[in-house]
Amino acid sequence: MGQEYRLVLCILNEMGVIKMYKRLVILLGLFVLLTSCNKNYPWFRWGFYTIVPDRDLYDVSFSDSSHGWAVGDDGIILGYDGDEWRVSVDTLWHQGTSCSYLSCVVALDSDNVWAGGTRVLLHYDGGRWEKVIEGDFVIEDMEFYGDEYGFAGGREGESGYALEYRDGEWKEITAPPEYIWSVSVVGDGEVWVSTGKMDTCYVYRYNKGEWDRSELPDGYTVFALEFTSKGEGWGFEWDGVVMHYQDGEWEFWDSLYVMFWNADFLDRGHGIATGIGHICQYKDGWRVVYFPSSMFGVDYIDPDNVWIVGIGGMLMFGIPEDIEGEWREKGIDDRRGIIEGLR
Repeated sequence: MGQEYRLVLCILNEMGVIKMYKRLVILLGLFVLLTSCNKNYPWFRWGFYTIVPDRDLYDVSFSDSSHGWAVGDDGIILGYDGDEWRVSVDTLWHQGTSCSYLSCVVALDSDNVWAGGTRVLLHYDGGRWEKVIEGDFVIEDMEFYGDEYGFAGGREGESGYALEYRDGEWKEITAPPEYIWSVSVVGDGEVWVSTGKMDTCYVYRYNKGEWDRSELPDGYTVFALEFTSKGEGWGFEWDGVVMHYQDGEWEFWDSLYVMFWNADFLDRGHGIATGIGHICQYKDGWRVVYFPSSMFGVDYIDPDNVWIVGIGGMLMFGIPEDIEGEWREKGIDDRRGIIEGLR
């Protein structure tokens, strides 16, 4: 019986049947994987509400889906505990400190959060917010690589301003000559920044203390940056052009006719970009959703969770399209708790 079985296998192998079978198994596996990926990365509808309608919010960051922070005008800070947003009682807004706005926040953990803006860099240790650095600068953006290395960029007077975080300490470093608007950290000591004016920006790569300006195709600039790895990234122009970086070169990708402000990607194939009057989601191409407000900060936390903040204290959250439940005409509800009950 064993010899007959081996003989059948030999004949099938000669006929190429076994190879064909193996290929079918591989293709089936790839199909299941791709189907699973699409299921795990849904398109979003958007729910929203406001807590501080008289304060614009510029950035939002979550350490996990239940712990997040949002910052904005007058140094206001909002915290999210998994149930609702509340204004932090020890925020600069309450203290009356001179701070026209906080523009960026990074939540590394529920008790390790950084925020920056006009004349101040703040840290939250789980108990209270404290000032770490004060000066005549503005921090526009900040990002970390793990919790050991961080980079913050902005401006001081008419020049660029940069801080590097290592060994538990922030130090000022030499910056490009132009204002820094956007920061994307890709490794320990490796950072991409966009600088200049909103409609005439330049891109620099920082590597172990050295700055190199990256060449862009003629006629294009990049205002907002988001890299998914050392070798691949996205750039967004103020006038709606989407740029893509790969293999050491920038190239035109698409034009969405959106005045972009910020972007965040989970991986190379899934991202959210915000702008003036629009929200754009990337998944097998870009989908653009009109929303009659200006949206700034975005944190794409995981496949089912994304938060966006903007003008008028707007707090928006992504709702996976395929959840059960009845939808209003706008496809949204105004309280996250109600939406969570539909999952």
